Amino acid sequence: MWHGFFPPQVILRNKKFKKIILNPPNFNPGSWCGAGKLWIDTKNKEYWLTGRPRVSGELRGYAVEIYKSKNDEDF
Repeated sequence: MWHGFFPPQVILRNKKFKKIILNPPNFNPGSWCGAGKLWIDTKNKEYWLTGRPRVSGELRGYAVEIYKSKNDEDF
């Protein structure tokens, strides 16, 4: 019998990778777009996602981008 907290590997073991939601500003090494927060609007059935793009070595956190989706996958 298990005692204590369940490790993340047990909780997330059935999750499947579907796709990349936010592409980086460019495809040079070190460039990426990190997601900030996700808000779910249950009344309007919308998902709002913030993203922070970064460019390798030049710009860090130079913008905040806001995306909207109706199905939580296509922003």
